[in-house]
Amino acid sequence: MIRAWTPPFCLLLLGLVLGIMMAGRAAASLPASPGFEARVSPDRVGVGNQVTLSLTYRIPKGGKTDSHPVIGGLEGMTVMDRKEGPSSAAGPPAQGLTQGEIRLTLLVDRLKDFEIGPLTLTYEDPEGERRVLKSDPIQVRVLSHLRERSGEAQLKPIYGIIPTRLWWRAYVPWALGTLAAGLVAVLFIWWHKRRGHGTEPTRPAIPPHQTAQQQLQALKQERFFEKGGGKVFYFRFSEILKHYLEALRGFPAAEYTTEEIAHAIRHPEDRALLNLLREADRVKFADWAPTRATQEESLEKALFYVRDTGSVFEPPPAREGGPRIWGRNRARPQESGS
Repeated sequence: MIRAWTPPFCLLLLGLVLGIMMAGRAAASLPASPGFEARVSPDRVGVGNQVTLSLTYRIPKGGKTDSHPVIGGLEGMTVMDRKEGPSSAAGPPAQGLTQGEIRLTLLVDRLKDFEIGPLTLTYEDPEGERRVLKSDPIQVRVLSHLRERSGEAQLKPIYGIIPTRLWWRAYVPWALGTLAAGLVAVLFIWWHKRRGHGTEPTRPAIPPHQTAQQQLQALKQERFFEKGGGKVFYFRFSEILKHYLEALRGFPAAEYTTEEIAHAIRHPEDRALLNLLREADRVKFADWAPTRATQEESLEKALFYVRDTGSVFEPPPAREGGPRIWGRNRARPQESGS
């Protein structure tokens, strides 16, 4: 038989329920505390790529950060870009807090996984006290193209590359593209003459060797050594040289590895460029730290190579009534009539 609840028991149960509800409301009305969170995207990348590190901070209203807050815990990492602004996190900030965000672009310049943080940010509370926020550490997985484990892999030279396809097939698209471009140019000139338009002087295109010299001089002005960006310097350095070699020799050097370029070159003077590319690979992938003198010497050797080989792009002497053009082969001197 079920006995009816007594009035004292019902009053006790009702008081317990009311106490739990009042405690929940009191906890919800408490002000939120300052915080500092870090997120990285993507968390799995290959060597030489970039990741975005988003730092969201919450400080009490009336508090403030420095105009350019210093983030502690990023020592040894290469920061490519930095942006500051309002937070992109969903929802408004908690009551009594001000929210902001700092976005950093980091270069993945190591073979092994690396841990970011814990990171710190200093701010000043409404009473003028200096306080420090701290985030939890996060890890980025570095994907390696090597078969060994990334932490144990050792860079080794590649020997004995065997072509897997006929060598001339790689040049077929280039030949067809050149033929199509020439046909279009001939049709345009014919149409232009039929229309009776006068010939106006056009601004000549910049030859590849002058473009490479300008890019190398601009790289020198960046002063990456003083900024601690040695790896960034050599990534751009090798890219400039590969594009110049592609324009000079006619094969897609920008898509080749250094050892593939070694098997593709046929001119003795290109060996100097090959040594510069191998030196850049040691900095990019083997954590070799060159001196400032080494960087300057590499730039001088590269400029000398471009000046020495760029003569094939110089324009031949212009004939009377004809435009000046430049190309890979110099024009032969015209034989004089007897």
